[in-house]
Amino acid sequence: MSTIPVFSKVRAYIRARNTTSTSTRDPSGPILVESVLHADTDDGPTHSEVPPRAVSAPEPEVCEGPADSIVRPDVQLPALFSDILGASAALDAVLTVVERVAPTMASVLITGETGTGKDLIARALHTHSPRHTGPFVCINCPAIPATLAESELFGHERGAFTNATDARPGRFELAHRGTIFLDEVADLPLELQVKLLRIVQDHETQRIGSRIVRKLDFRVVAATNRDLTAAMRSGEFREDLYYRLATVHVHLPPLRERPEDIPLLASFFCARAEATYQKAIRGFTSAAMSALRRHSWPGNVRELQHVIERAVLLCSEDVIGAEHLRDLAHHPRASAVATAAHGSPPIVAHHSLGAALQNEKRRRITQALASTRGNQAAAARLLGISRSNLCRLLKRLDIRVEGLRT
Repeated sequence: MSTIPVFSKVRAYIRARNTTSTSTRDPSGPILVESVLHADTDDGPTHSEVPPRAVSAPEPEVCEGPADSIVRPDVQLPALFSDILGASAALDAVLTVVERVAPTMASVLITGETGTGKDLIARALHTHSPRHTGPFVCINCPAIPATLAESELFGHERGAFTNATDARPGRFELAHRGTIFLDEVADLPLELQVKLLRIVQDHETQRIGSRIVRKLDFRVVAATNRDLTAAMRSGEFREDLYYRLATVHVHLPPLRERPEDIPLLASFFCARAEATYQKAIRGFTSAAMSALRRHSWPGNVRELQHVIERAVLLCSEDVIGAEHLRDLAHHPRASAVATAAHGSPPIVAHHSLGAALQNEKRRRITQALASTRGNQAAAARLLGISRSNLCRLLKRLDIRVEGLRT
């Protein structure tokens, strides 16, 4: 049986990382990708050296032995962007832009699908900027209650409103001499976008209930998974705010457009899960890796991480095979494992592609509406589409919202 193993250097790094007490990362945080730092040397690169931006993909070294010999790539470890792992030209192009822009004060807008690692790019921009010793303040825009949004962003004085028992600085004040990251900025309501435009433009803020105008020093990085061009066209996002945020636009490609990154990421996540759950996994079968490469990965890197973690938990042997990735076969947008195991499935005549797509759209929309108790705005955010687009789909697919409300 031919296997594609977990990279030995990645495994060694994970084990060392789990035993060290000097890590500054919160292990419970949402880590999408993380790289290996100087596994073979005690000292990292000096500031005068120019380290590689991402893991390269050299020709694998095949060990001599029986038919199931293990392929062990001599992985070149990343140094400059230590939280980002990949070997593709698409990712390298993104990191080239990040490397050039990071030392500047330019506002950066990061776009990309959910799970591609936009937050990691935002942190890299901060970490490799002159303000890296300052705060990195992240704002999850959809999570801010509309009634408290202004107070959260700009702060308030004591007695400014009911229950304002103490003065409180806003997020922009907390980001003074650092970076503020506006995650999913397209979900901010229009009335708040107007106020956001002013502070981004003037770098001045005024707490609720105060006459004092505070001059601030911060850098703005924003991210969204929505099409802002369409949002501006529909009037859901201000065009002037877009141009303030997008001095530099960085688009992070989805995982399906950089399949050469999948073996490296899969091996890394496997090594992490192996260490976490105290299992010994040598690697993946060729069929398993082929299935991973062919899957469409609508959830991108985050989905890959969860798939590999489940496979490690379910694997009773020392090699992950296609049978441990059965969840991929049930995914609505891919059936890579079934194809790998049994060949191309037959096409049923009465199930046309158009009908299947319509049924899947109807299922997902109904599920989103049910989980939000019929709240169309919240459901649209879950689906990653505009509310107006959702309304058109509801009418076209004849989905009734009344029965989904509680």
